[in-house]
Amino acid sequence: MRLGLMFILLAMVWPAIASTCYPQLHNDIQIRDGNVLIQQYGETFTISERGTLKFAVHNVSLRDEQQRALADYYAMLVTDLPYMRMTLRSELHDVVRHVDSLLVDQLGAQSGSRVQLAQFHHQMDMQVGQVFGFDEPHFRYQRLLEFSSQIEGQVDQLMLNMGVSGMKDLALQPVPEGQERMVVVTERLTELKDSVTDLLRDKRPKVQTLTHNFCQRLARWERQENHIQSLIPALKDWQTVTLH
Repeated sequence: MRLGLMFILLAMVWPAIASTCYPQLHNDIQIRDGNVLIQQYGETFTISERGTLKFAVHNVSLRDEQQRALADYYAMLVTDLPYMRMTLRSELHDVVRHVDSLLVDQLGAQSGSRVQLAQFHHQMDMQVGQVFGFDEPHFRYQRLLEFSSQIEGQVDQLMLNMGVSGMKDLALQPVPEGQERMVVVTERLTELKDSVTDLLRDKRPKVQTLTHNFCQRLARWERQENHIQSLIPALKDWQTVTLH
């Protein structure tokens, strides 16, 4: 696996999820003022903590069984959406922190590669926020699809920029007497790449665990949404996620 693809796997959990349980996304979800807002054909339904349902400003009459199903779904979302956001941001931060430590060791604290990495971290963190929310949690599926389609190119560009910066950093460092500068630079870049590869390989089991956890949560969403569809005619065509 190329270093860039390994970085994608660990910097963002979602691409690993996409290749494991194959989620197909359909609609946005938002948590606002303590309510869950779901979309169907551009219309908004509001679910309260107690499982009451509104279509626009109109209350939908529900039986106890229907209301319990919506209350259970509400409880899932208010737990899972903050967890997803926190986990993605935390995993990204952890990988960047460890790679930055390697850059300091190999290239020095003033390395331009550290600037490139910090810029990438900020960009990725903002994209996670756009998908899963900054203050109140939400789930914007179109932004997630865009994010997933762009991330490989963004990581490839990061690797290119960091490689150029690393070459410049190493070109300025002293070379042992009797050794050619380009040979030394090439050897040090290879050592850095190997160190990052080892780091990411060590973290792969954690990502596999997180991927399994995410897929389990999405599977619960799908099951509960199917249950709701079977109980509430107004939501019979609504779906947020289906797994394949």
